[in-house]
Amino acid sequence: MLRTRHTGEVMGVMVVGVIMILVVMMGVMVVGVIMILVVMMGVMVVGVIMILVVMMGVMAVVVIMILVVMMMVFVVMMGVMVVGVVIMIVVVMMVFVVMVVVVIMIVVMMVFVVVVMMVFVVMMGMMMVVGVIKIVVVMVVGVIMIVVVVGVIMIVVMVGVIMIVGVMMVGVIKMGVGVIMIFVVVGVIMIVVGVIMIVVVVVGVIKIVVVVGVIMIVVVMVVGVIMIVVVMVVGVIMIVVVVVGVIKIVVVVGVIMIVVVMVVGVIMIVVVMVVGVIMIVVVVVVVVVVMMVGVMSNNMCYLSQVSGPGPAPLPVSDPMSCEQPSVPPPSGPLSSREVEDMSHQRPPTCHNPSMRREQDRLDSFHSWILSIITPSELAKAGFYYLGQGDRVACFTCGGQLSNWEPGDRAVSEHQRHYPNCHFVRGDRADNVSMAGGARGVGVPPGPPGLSNVSNPAMQQREERLLTFVHWPLRIPVRPDQLAKAGFYYVGRNDDVKCFCCDGGLRCWESGDDPWVEHAKWFPRCQYLLQEKGQEFVHQIQARFPRLFEQLLTNGDSISREFVDPPMVNLGPGEERSEDAVMMNTPVVVSALEMGFERGLVKQTVQSKILTIGENYKTVQELVSDLLSAEDQKREEEKEMLTEEMASDGNSFLKRHQAALVLRLKSVESVLEHLREQNVISGEEYSGLQGQSSQQQTARLIDLVLTKGNAAAEVFRNWIQKNDVYLLRDLMAQANEASSPSQDLSDLPMEEQLRRLQEERTCKLSLPRLRPR
Repeated sequence: MLRTRHTGEVMGVMVVGVIMILVVMMGVMVVGVIMILVVMMGVMVVGVIMILVVMMGVMAVVVIMILVVMMMVFVVMMGVMVVGVVIMIVVVMMVFVVMVVVVIMIVVMMVFVVVVMMVFVVMMGMMMVVGVIKIVVVMVVGVIMIVVVVGVIMIVVMVGVIMIVGVMMVGVIKMGVGVIMIFVVVGVIMIVVGVIMIVVVVVGVIKIVVVVGVIMIVVVMVVGVIMIVVVMVVGVIMIVVVVVGVIKIVVVVGVIMIVVVMVVGVIMIVVVMVVGVIMIVVVVVVVVVVMMVGVMSNNMCYLSQVSGPGPAPLPVSDPMSCEQPSVPPPSGPLSSREVEDMSHQRPPTCHNPSMRREQDRLDSFHSWILSIITPSELAKAGFYYLGQGDRVACFTCGGQLSNWEPGDRAVSEHQRHYPNCHFVRGDRADNVSMAGGARGVGVPPGPPGLSNVSNPAMQQREERLLTFVHWPLRIPVRPDQLAKAGFYYVGRNDDVKCFCCDGGLRCWESGDDPWVEHAKWFPRCQYLLQEKGQEFVHQIQARFPRLFEQLLTNGDSISREFVDPPMVNLGPGEERSEDAVMMNTPVVVSALEMGFERGLVKQTVQSKILTIGENYKTVQELVSDLLSAEDQKREEEKEMLTEEMASDGNSFLKRHQAALVLRLKSVESVLEHLREQNVISGEEYSGLQGQSSQQQTARLIDLVLTKGNAAAEVFRNWIQKNDVYLLRDLMAQANEASSPSQDLSDLPMEEQLRRLQEERTCKLSLPRLRPR
């Protein structure tokens, strides 16, 4: 009853509160809309007024411009007409003066011509008279001479001469009269022509002047009219263009302003409405939450009334899961993943021993409904299901993860959120895989031929690449390059480590090559040698000949570690004696840090002391000798392998029988191959099934040895083709077993040097069968 009444009161208060909030919000929305509409109307009125004012101003300016232009055209026309009249008056006066001068000149010329003609006529008459007299005298003299000379003939000639003279006299008179007449006629004609020309010239000049004047006046008037018309037309066009352009601009601006105001108003209305809706939704959600809290508080009050006073009991977790009460995650999560850090309550070993077995973890997912990540992947990564949503927990560190998303990988998320988990770091002692062995789960096999891998969980390149989720973007080296070179990200700064040799690098710079840096600092890494080869390592070491000497002398923290080692590292059989001191010099320690085998380093140092009486002074010199020693060792192994392969198969199996029983892993593949080659029968093949690997290998070798050398050759050829790393291990083991100077560490220093001297003397006395 108490719970019902309390619930009713809460509901009533909440309903009233919701109604009041809704009323207030609706009032706010209405007021906001009204204000927006008022502002819009005001802006539109202002825009129309601005348009009208601008149009009136433009019209006034255009009218003034037209009046000014017309006045200017009128003034120009009047000036042109006055100038034309003045020019016409001046031209007429000049023509009149010219005509007077011409008339005077014509009169003078006519008088002069008449006088000349008269003188000419008188002279002609006189010349004609004188000429006739001369002709008569000559003729008389001639006649007299002819009369004297010729005689009677002259009479006849005289008659003829008289007749000729008569004719000639008549002709001369006619000629003189004709010439005179011609001169008179020509003179009269010239006078008439002169008068006519004077009249024509005078009349033509007057006409030309008048015509030119009239033409100029007409041209000026036409040009003036044309200019007036053109100016008026241009003015009208300009008025129309300006008015239309201004009207367009004003209208466009006004329309734009109106549209902008309307759009802004609509947006503001929509925003007000959206905000109102959001506020309504928030209020409703808050009311629902308050109602739920009220109901829960009612239930708690009811429970407290039923169970009596006292605190509510803590939730009890599953006793089989060994779970502790969860601790809320810190504020401000770094990602969308919900992570619950259980490091404050993690036990030193396994957090939940009941989930050590992978099969048990997989069985815990019987109610798992998420499809973006499979239960098998989660179980292999060390997680088991807690039964709530998608929350899982690690059986080793107790760390919990939830909110899984598409693309998430269990192993990478485990390492990213709990990098200190023993399971993630490769310590799988507490894990029992589904195969039955206490070894790592969820870790696929790495590259073949690698032993003593530092972090088996990072053998696969894909797993290493997943660790670079939070790799800083400012680092100039790409994660795929680092992952390919064997490195994985440790989660801080730009520190990376090699999964094989555990070598760490940091402070990456632009242009750095991860393979080069790997070979420069960790030349003995098995993964490096397997992927890039010994020749690559030699080239890199040759490019940096004095790298470690610089580290030993630059005074930084690394050199101080080399110069002042905190402790003396003793190998098997070493004591605090001269050989121990010899192996703990800074140069030797540097070589050991690079990954060289301690026995090889010790043997090389002893040979150096034996040869020149002092230890190595530079790391480069020691590394060079160590690389040469390893090359020689590989050459010897290769020769031994060649000799081994040249021997018969029975000898090979007998010599390495024990090692094959321990190290041969692919027994089933060998059995299949031998059955396909008809080395063993089907019954023998079936008889070898159902046994352990070592038992199968031992019985198989015994069976092959009984079948003769041909069967043993098939067995050996399969190993040579399919398991070359096992073959190398067998050769190395045989080489170590046959080496006379393999282990001298238990002997005193003097005895070691003596034996090395004997061995060196024997080697120097032998012929050099192969190049170094």
